[in-house]
Amino acid sequence: MQPDPKRLPSAAAAGLLTVLALLATGCVVLTTACGATGTHKPKRVAFAATSAARVSGVSHIGDTLSSTAGGWSLKPRRIHYTWQRCNTTNGPCQNISSAKRYTIRSADGGKLLRTVITADGAHGASGNTWSNWVTVKPYASYWGADYIGSQFQGAAAPWNWDAVSKFQSTDAGGKAPDMVGFGISFIDDVGCKGWGWTFGNVSNFCYPSQDLLNSERAHGTIPFVSLTTEHNGLPRGHADPDLTDAAIEHGSVDNYVNQLARYLASWGHPMFLRLDQEFNGNWFPWAVGGSKRHPNHSCSNLVKGGAACNRASDFVGMWQRIHHIFACTPIRASKSQPAWNPPAGCKPASNVSWVWTPNVDTSGKNHQWNKRASLARNTRSHPGNGYNYESLRSLYPGGRYVNWTGFDLYNYYPHSFDGRWHSFTNLADWTYHDELSFAPSKPQLIPEVGTSPNPRESSASQPDSKAHWITSFLSALPRKFPDIAGFMWFESQNQGTTVNPDANSTGIEDTTNYQAGQQPSNDAKNAEQAFAGGIANSVFSQSNFGSLATSPIPTP
Repeated sequence: MQPDPKRLPSAAAAGLLTVLALLATGCVVLTTACGATGTHKPKRVAFAATSAARVSGVSHIGDTLSSTAGGWSLKPRRIHYTWQRCNTTNGPCQNISSAKRYTIRSADGGKLLRTVITADGAHGASGNTWSNWVTVKPYASYWGADYIGSQFQGAAAPWNWDAVSKFQSTDAGGKAPDMVGFGISFIDDVGCKGWGWTFGNVSNFCYPSQDLLNSERAHGTIPFVSLTTEHNGLPRGHADPDLTDAAIEHGSVDNYVNQLARYLASWGHPMFLRLDQEFNGNWFPWAVGGSKRHPNHSCSNLVKGGAACNRASDFVGMWQRIHHIFACTPIRASKSQPAWNPPAGCKPASNVSWVWTPNVDTSGKNHQWNKRASLARNTRSHPGNGYNYESLRSLYPGGRYVNWTGFDLYNYYPHSFDGRWHSFTNLADWTYHDELSFAPSKPQLIPEVGTSPNPRESSASQPDSKAHWITSFLSALPRKFPDIAGFMWFESQNQGTTVNPDANSTGIEDTTNYQAGQQPSNDAKNAEQAFAGGIANSVFSQSNFGSLATSPIPTP
């Protein structure tokens, strides 16, 4: 409580009032009254940056950068980080993150990154400081081909490397591919195509031969193995009850998975492993989409032999269990799965890079946030022609279980979801952005991409529809899809019909190529030239990965 001047002597009251007035104005009494020896206002220390922020870390796509907050004249109450991506030091710039750490994306390739720090002090004071510039390595993409063979040599690569050599010289303008893909199933009744081993009491469990993996590495390519949890050889539409997603999640093949993981770990070199591709559709025994919803693919029709239909949670649990076994990390028992403990001396298969690739989603129902794509109008007007795909987010095992995301994509005319011819951009746009919404730091890879010819456009006005599609696809990747850092062309001839073997073929040539005494058609020659011309772009790397030693495999 302040003293009452009325109760003080007049001189004291006057002095007190003077002091109170001086304090109110900021005067500080030194030894006598203000004015006798002078007055002094306390210095206000300005709230300002005393040193710039600093960004540190490796500036390659997929690496993580960290930013300091810089130094300040007073301790800030709050710090705000704003990461900027700029074309030049003079702009234009785009704000891309508000976190202290930032994982570099493919979209940052060739750009400049920095942080803008805004600090808040007391009484509404604020200040800004800027970090150093970081230059990100420009966009680049791995490239290769899947299932090269029948139109060249009859035997597919990598069993017959002559097929790759002819693909390289004929279709790629002499440029060597970075990846050559092949696939194996858990069980294969035809003997695992020459790589089969036996395990336990069940024959034909499959392992990818280390000789094949070494052959790829010797040719400078990165092995890309598609591993499917199926019993190959059963009638179409049937599933092995021990290999359903739920059964694997419950440990039905732990011993096999463990031996496979230790086998690949003993090989030790970097490789891509794609597990159960196109899982959001309804055409594979491990898949989830449409099994209970599509009128022609009910649960009882899709999976026979007493096996239950797959659910999204089953698929995620299956993927995570297999990954845990590969990583030698123990699994705690739960209602959905029994425990698993690594064997003594368990060596993690850390050389394996995990690739998660659904089929490109053309249904549109899972992408309500994207209203701009014209494809939405097409799918909504043709609901019976599309598959009822499962939501990708519900099928994502989580960032710790995936190194690369991506998707498979085909432009199959006239068997597309709506019976129309579609560009790569139109087909890919939704899935590309959807995956970035829940896995923004993961680079994307397309293990299978291809297009059939368009008979409607094979006319004098446009005789080279496949060539046009290839050209637009290869030019769109670096411009519109910077997070796609790899693809493999599906160089197969087995997608046609008996009436017209080439009508739905995705191979760059038609089936008459390299058969005795026959020459490729004009359309095939145009497709060859289009692919060779597009792949010549320096953004598509030249095969030199025979000594690659980094895992997970980084972007190029």
